Order: sequence, then structure tokens, then C-alpha cells
Amino acid sequence: MNLRQVREGDIIQVIETKIPKRIFDKFKSINFDIGRTFIVDKIVKERFIKLLFYDKKDLKENINTKSGFLIISKYYFDKIEVKILKNDEEIEERK
Repeated sequence: MNLRQVREGDIIQVIETKIPKRIFDKFKSINFDIGRTFIVDKIVKERFIKLLFYDKKDLKENINTKSGFLIISKYYFDKIEVKILKNDEEIEERK
């Protein structure tokens, strides 16, 4: 499943990325590794997706997890494979 199929409020985990590492190397502060978990915060006219960094420990301790975010352009939606998680459980595939 890629980023075109996610909705606002989904908790997603990155499974595979086909974006060259050199693109992320330009932005040293971005940690976009395989296995990283994000919350889909906002989808803007199907052109951009704003992802918030997600840490399960922070959520359990009721700490504000909106400390960092990442904005992905629509050109990369098909190049990022994700698994959708919600409340630590996988939900059904979307069509």
C-alpha cells in the first residue's frame, strides 16, 4: 500500500522507500528510516501529506507527540510503501 491510500488520522509504518537516499541526505534532520512510524496529520488537496513523528511510548504517557513533522509531495506518494496501523492493530486493506 502506498501513501495515496492513507487518510487523515491513520498511524502508518514505512515498509519500503524507493526514493534515493541522497534526497534525504540534503536534510540532515529528517529521520525517514524503514520501520519508522508516523501519524497522518493532514492531506492537502492530494498534493501534500503532513506526517507527524509518532512514538508509542509518548502516546502511552500522554505526551504531546507533535514535536516534529515531515511534508511529502505527491510526486513521492507511489515511491513510499507503508503499512497502516491503528491502535497497535492492523486494519483492513483499503480499496
